[in-house]
Amino acid sequence: MNRRLVLAALIVLFAAPLGRAEQDDGRSRDDDPFRDHGPWPEKKQPGDEPPKPPEPLTPPKVHLPDKDLSEPLLEDEKDKAPAPPLVQADAGIVLWPFLRTSIRVSREGGDRGTRISSAEDTGGLARRAISPWIDATIGRSVRFGLSAIDLRREGEYTRVDEPVIAGGRVLANAGGYLETDVEYTQADAYVQWDLLAGKKYRIGLIGGARLIRIASKLRGIQTQPINLQTVSVSDVIWSPFFGGHLEFAPVPIFAFYANVRFIDWSWSAIGLQEQRTYEMRLGFRATIVPELFTAAFEFRFLSSFLDPADLNGGRNFSRYQLDAGGIAFVLGIQY
Repeated sequence: MNRRLVLAALIVLFAAPLGRAEQDDGRSRDDDPFRDHGPWPEKKQPGDEPPKPPEPLTPPKVHLPDKDLSEPLLEDEKDKAPAPPLVQADAGIVLWPFLRTSIRVSREGGDRGTRISSAEDTGGLARRAISPWIDATIGRSVRFGLSAIDLRREGEYTRVDEPVIAGGRVLANAGGYLETDVEYTQADAYVQWDLLAGKKYRIGLIGGARLIRIASKLRGIQTQPINLQTVSVSDVIWSPFFGGHLEFAPVPIFAFYANVRFIDWSWSAIGLQEQRTYEMRLGFRATIVPELFTAAFEFRFLSSFLDPADLNGGRNFSRYQLDAGGIAFVLGIQY
């Protein structure tokens, strides 16, 4: 009995402090805000502060050389346009498989003359011809050039169904014969400016002056009675012309190009009533020897209407319409 009393007393003595710890200030262990937050943080020491971030680096100043603001500061050498040859000289022949010529020769104060709408049909003028052609230029992006072509044709006597009057004369009556010769020569002095240029292309403008000499000789035979009549007219005309050119080179040794020149000018001060001329060249060029020899093949078209009035200083007035289409074979030298 005494042992049981002693054991109960010991249990009461040990359980009393534990109950007070759990009910301190009326709060339980579940209300302790720091129960799940681990140990208290240690006090920081002066040497435990994190290092400061490094200061940003300042790039060094770079001095760029003076340059024209119209040009890019950085330029890819691959995109630069190659310099054209300083001197380019071309020469070749032009084959004209298609030619059509209209002529009228009038007399001052007299008959206007018969309009020969097709000298190839009525006057026996050659329908095909071969003419030489030359062209030479010097310069780089601005080039100065000279070019010339000469087209001469002769005819043969052809029977006519209607009377033909030229220069106030009856050259041939109905049933008579007519022969026609025509000479056409043109020479250009021009300036060519490459307005746009890249690695594979060039686009530019052309302007200059053109000298045209056109001469015709008409010979007729009257059959009743037999009589031979001849009328000759020659005119020289100066006119300004304008145009443009385009060149595309997909590879360095091969290029396509187009060249257009036109005249639409009425110069009454020198007696020129009307002139309309359109000329086009379309071709391709191959380099045989780099920077030395080239060869080219061209398609050509020429349409020229001339009404020179009294330019020849005589009493006969001529009027021409020339349409021509041909192909050209050209060899060139450049350096």
